[in-house]
Amino acid sequence: MILAGLPISSISHLQHVQNTAACLVAQLRPHDHVTLTPRALYWLPIEYHITYELCLLMHHIHSGKAPVYLTDIVTATSNMELRSGLRLASSDHSPRSHLQLGERRFAVAGP
Repeated sequence: MILAGLPISSISHLQHVQNTAACLVAQLRPHDHVTLTPRALYWLPIEYHITYELCLLMHHIHSGKAPVYLTDIVTATSNMELRSGLRLASSDHSPRSHLQLGERRFAVAGP
């Protein structure tokens, strides 16, 4: 998911686009309040939509419904050779990156 881990400044631009689209769909006038319109249309705010899509993709990977190229990127902690006997292997701890940009990688952001 390319939008995972975006800074708030980028997400706010996308949220503005979504609010404008909601105004068009609901045929609101320029000075009408738009806050409740996306909710009435059952649209998630952009930040939550990104999280939802990432979780849905991880669910498909876990249940075997995702393409192989995505399944190969994500490795469960319990399947790692060096970690199979550790206490953390039984939980769903995700890998971490030391760089901020590395946190946006799918293999890190997804799990």
